[in-house]
Amino acid sequence: MKKLIIYLFFISLFLAVPKDAHALSGADVQTMINTAISPINTAIASLQTAVSSLQNRVTAVEVSIAGILNRLTTSETDIASHEGKLTDFSSRINNLENSGPDFQPPASWLSSFSSINRSLTLFTSTTDKCKWNGVNLTQQVQIRGIAHFPGSDVFAVGNCDVINFTNITNYPPSGTNIPIDLDLFWQEKLKHVQLNLTVP
Repeated sequence: MKKLIIYLFFISLFLAVPKDAHALSGADVQTMINTAISPINTAIASLQTAVSSLQNRVTAVEVSIAGILNRLTTSETDIASHEGKLTDFSSRINNLENSGPDFQPPASWLSSFSSINRSLTLFTSTTDKCKWNGVNLTQQVQIRGIAHFPGSDVFAVGNCDVINFTNITNYPPSGTNIPIDLDLFWQEKLKHVQLNLTVP
């Protein structure tokens, strides 16, 4: 391409020179050619420098991206490792929670609502308690309860005899359904019970 530009330029230069100047010496013609192509050489060199600089910048960006990808891969590996550890811990916790002797929660719970005291009491009958191998368990079983009242949850702690939900801020009207979750703990054993009560 460079040679073609030079040839075309030389032909145009030769045609533009007056006929009486065709007797110029070879050295003069070479000087004219050199003078003419010098800006072209300079422009080409400048272009090559710009292209080289651009290539260097592209290489730098590629190296940076490769570094980011490597860090992301390392992070993904670390996350996968942590997830594996969490799964293992969860499994071990479940095993611990279920490692104690098995027991049976009450078949049913009795309930008493009080709009005056703004409370709900859950209790068991004398014949329907938490049991282990036919033996009644009452105070030995710890219970944590959550009563899901409209607008707020009310928490309570009790045992297999009685659980009191007190200080019910928004006491619901008659006919309201109240879902309740109970977690029963005994000898590292966990039982979960769900109830649905209706406000009388």
